[in-house]
Amino acid sequence: QSNFPPNDPSQEGDEICLHTTVVPCQPVISIDRFSNFIRLIRITAWLMRFAHNCRASKESIARTAGPLSVQELNQAKSYWISLSQRTHFGKEVKTLEMKAPISQSSPLMSLNPFLDKEQLLRVGGRESNSKLSYENQHPLIIHGKRPLTKLLIRSEHTRLLHAGPTLLTASLSRQFHIIGCRKIVRSITRSCVTCRRKSSRPQPPIMGQLPMEPIPPDAIFDKVGIEYAGPIYIKQ
Repeated sequence: QSNFPPNDPSQEGDEICLHTTVVPCQPVISIDRFSNFIRLIRITAWLMRFAHNCRASKESIARTAGPLSVQELNQAKSYWISLSQRTHFGKEVKTLEMKAPISQSSPLMSLNPFLDKEQLLRVGGRESNSKLSYENQHPLIIHGKRPLTKLLIRSEHTRLLHAGPTLLTASLSRQFHIIGCRKIVRSITRSCVTCRRKSSRPQPPIMGQLPMEPIPPDAIFDKVGIEYAGPIYIKQ
């Protein structure tokens, strides 16, 4: 709220300087409330459909009904990835939108990034003539410290039946280039309760006290013991 000065005839014609603050657009739902990546994407897709159907009643557009389509799920996924990229790499995204080269001091300089048709940040490369898919040639760039990245890694870890860090990193690299991937993957796999239960080892028992016979110092071979896989019964 702004406090405007009262109407004073003596002050007519004076210039008034107003300072405005631009508040960034926040998502409708908080990502911190979700622990499952698939659930986050599906709920976001339902909200986008609801918004589309609300506009359809006013703009004479066909309403959408039935189960969620693959296109709607991909649109919800692209929304969260774009929000994560603009939050952490906002300066680089704005520079690329103006068709200008990014700064030499940017951490993405070595990746030769570019914006695709959905305005998502991708890794550039020299594999355009290969037979790999577009997602494999130019993976999406996301930072490992973002909450979305942790949900994504946990979801892929569960999909691969609690795979180890090496397999999990290789699977994620097909679609994403995660900044600091190894560190965040190791921390998530170590904190997985299911993996810790499967990899846990029983604690070895504490060894008992030695008998008194072999402890006192004696001459060599003064006392000799033989262990059998017994008990073995003998006669006098």
